[in-house]
Amino acid sequence: MKLPLYLFIPFALLLSCAEESSQKESNEVELTEEIVQEDEAVEEIIEAPAIEIEEVVEVENENWQIDDYVHFILGTKVGNTFEDAEEPYYHHYMDLDIGAGYAEVTGAYEGASTYVLWRMGNGNDLIGTTSYGCGPVCDYSYLFQEYDGTKATDVTETILPQEEIAAHFEKIEKEMQDKYPDFTDDPHGQYMYQLPKEGTDLTLYMSYHLNDFEFPIMVLSWDKEKFSVKEKMSDLP
Repeated sequence: MKLPLYLFIPFALLLSCAEESSQKESNEVELTEEIVQEDEAVEEIIEAPAIEIEEVVEVENENWQIDDYVHFILGTKVGNTFEDAEEPYYHHYMDLDIGAGYAEVTGAYEGASTYVLWRMGNGNDLIGTTSYGCGPVCDYSYLFQEYDGTKATDVTETILPQEEIAAHFEKIEKEMQDKYPDFTDDPHGQYMYQLPKEGTDLTLYMSYHLNDFEFPIMVLSWDKEKFSVKEKMSDLP
């Protein structure tokens, strides 16, 4: 049967090549029966602005796949190539593996987004999204949303073991600052999550000092409800 869903969801589509990126907060949003057409002109493609999407997506069965969610989140067709993508952003797949619940999307901008689907024990779906934009330094963002067929909920703060992650991240960051005291330009790290194409484990990398170093510091395991710490890495580059 067809399953129509309607969503009004604020989402930072991609990060600007000229501006610093920030993770946009997403609140639980109710799906409605109306479609409001966007009247305002979009900004130029290279600006990659945050946009508001209200879109209808119909799927032939009750179990959505990763490409259904990508279409739903972006609110537009995602082409297999740049040539068959739609204006103004020309979203198209760099990689799509429906069986693995994995997709990478880019477009007419410098950067890309990765989407991964986890099936939850409660029957809902978890969609993890990571995005980056470079110009010339790369900025990274991440978002985890739970879909139950009637609404989408931002669960980023509850699905991850945030306190353990922050404590270990700060420890490694301090060790990097001690090891490389001459790095006075942005001697800080960024969270950089690597979403899995195989398996369900989530790997956290530190991107340090203007992306000069990018290395794994933690592996998180999935139990169909939340992520927990599986392994902590302490080796510095």
